[in-house]
Amino acid sequence: MKSQQDIDHVTTAFGLLADGGVLVAIMSSGVVFRENKKTVAFREDLLDKCAVSIEENPRGAFKDSGTMVNTVMIKLVK
Repeated sequence: MKSQQDIDHVTTAFGLLADGGVLVAIMSSGVVFRENKKTVAFREDLLDKCAVSIEENPRGAFKDSGTMVNTVMIKLVK
């Protein structure tokens, strides 16, 4: 996603969850290694505190959809 919109979408969706709610999302794998301000804040605010699991998807998992972006599946619990 351009401009790391996946972070924006997941952050917004997580905010809409009730306590105890679960969010599962496919995101760019960059959320686990990028060091820019937005990604680091996302990891510190959500992934480090609320992630139950982060699993790497197979390379080319979305090739049929026209993208070769590497992705991860995250599971967050509020």
